[in-house]
Amino acid sequence: MKPFFTLLGAAILLSSFGCAVMPVYPEMTGVSFHHGELAARFAGSLFEVAEGVRKASHRLQLAPVRESSDPVQARMVTYDPHGTRVVIRLIPVTDQMTEIRIQADVLGDEGYSRRILKEVQKHVP
Repeated sequence: MKPFFTLLGAAILLSSFGCAVMPVYPEMTGVSFHHGELAARFAGSLFEVAEGVRKASHRLQLAPVRESSDPVQARMVTYDPHGTRVVIRLIPVTDQMTEIRIQADVLGDEGYSRRILKEVQKHVP
């Protein structure tokens, strides 16, 4: 009887909070969109993912305005050709796992953020 209630509780949580299901790629784990920011984790070091972000931003014609990094995170502020502000943050989770957070536009455009993430995915080894 206990597994039934556990399963029922999980179903209620998923339906009430509107969680989305997305395919998981081997090099990328867990994608979520929360408070205007798309978050995903890549299996790779901070430097590998940062290089993929640089290549993807060049390919998408995102002009970097400001880049900063410290031991806790790396941050890039860019603008696309239409003037949309895009903020990309990289947060090291472990030596071989990096979280990327993308916020396109001021309030967060999920579709545009996912397109950027898809392009980053192509450039991360």
